Amino acid sequence: MTSPSSIQQAALSERAMALAGKRAFIFDYDGTLVRGDVLIPGTVEALEWLRLKGHDLAVVSNNSFLDTSELHQRLVRHGFPVVMANVHTAVSVAADEAVRRAPRRRVVCAGSAGLAAALERRGLTLVTSDADVVVTGMDRDLTYDKLTLAVEAVLAGAVFVAVNMDRLLVDADRIGPGGGVVAAAVQYATGRAPDVVAGKPSTHLLVEALAGLGRPVAEACIVGDNPASDVAAGRNLSMTTVLVTTGVTPSGTTADDGPRADIELASAADLPAVLSFQRSPKRGASDE
Repeated sequence: MTSPSSIQQAALSERAMALAGKRAFIFDYDGTLVRGDVLIPGTVEALEWLRLKGHDLAVVSNNSFLDTSELHQRLVRHGFPVVMANVHTAVSVAADEAVRRAPRRRVVCAGSAGLAAALERRGLTLVTSDADVVVTGMDRDLTYDKLTLAVEAVLAGAVFVAVNMDRLLVDADRIGPGGGVVAAAVQYATGRAPDVVAGKPSTHLLVEALAGLGRPVAEACIVGDNPASDVAAGRNLSMTTVLVTTGVTPSGTTADDGPRADIELASAADLPAVLSFQRSPKRGASDE
């Protein structure tokens, strides 16, 4: 019978082989590095270890509240060694997309105050009618009236941009509805799917991250907690995927959760142990 230690070593070996040659690690934020604004234990130390070993680091987030600079400030406050050039958020992608698609700069925002601020910082005007673009995202202050404005604008022909299509949002001590719930409500009411989905599983954030790091897909992997967004985005780019069980996926995956990851870990904090693993030399009969 195989001993527990042998089983553990075999698992480590398999995971280490899957990550062989990876020079860039792209991390999701919510549920992977933090829950709410609470650090997941060991994640800062893990990213610092990776940095010291010469790996490139980036963070890509579907967060519906934070622009790139705001997320970077949080990362710095927590101690994560990631420079702002390598931080990418769905809010920023959605806001930039709205700028490109709003010739009159008129936008309806069915999302958070943070999303609204990101749109206004780019010179867009938030309106209640006659909009070029509708942008949806997670909104803890969502009202029926706000949802109605978004539906009316999409029915009138406005471009429909969703920050993300996440079903769930991980907070410090609970899991609730994500930004995709707002987009899905508008889609159901209008019969129109979003014209653009800024966040994962769309590949915008990963493409931005790879370009910033100067690495090809083959040298990178994405580490995240959500099979339907993080793993799916990686699959869409043929990127190696690592699923952690600190967020919306407390254990394992099922066919309904999204595609299976190449590797599953309890936490991103386990990466140094996996990457440090070296297969022990086989012992001969005389050593037994």
